[in-house]
Amino acid sequence: MDASTRRYVAVIIKEKNSAYVATVPDLGAMFTTGDTIEEAKANLPDAIATHLNGMETDGRTLPEPRSRKAVLADIEEPVVEDYVIEIDVTIESGPNPTRRSAFGR
Repeated sequence: MDASTRRYVAVIIKEKNSAYVATVPDLGAMFTTGDTIEEAKANLPDAIATHLNGMETDGRTLPEPRSRKAVLADIEEPVVEDYVIEIDVTIESGPNPTRRSAFGR
């Protein structure tokens, strides 16, 4: 990982009688859903890209990533899975999220 890449913790949340929710808590109010864990995870990169484009338009910068422990400590909903998303923040390519490694529950 170089200076143009940031690693964020992504989580999949599931409450009774609801869809799976995928989010990156460090990015704020940004999430996507899916009928399965795989669908929620697959939808997350597009949701992140849309959110990052909005941040860029508003002149906001990416927050510093927190540790996995810190992120999970702040979540009250049942976490099904958490994993790392790398976001390439190079100027020429624009922010680009990619899924990397998973932590099973």
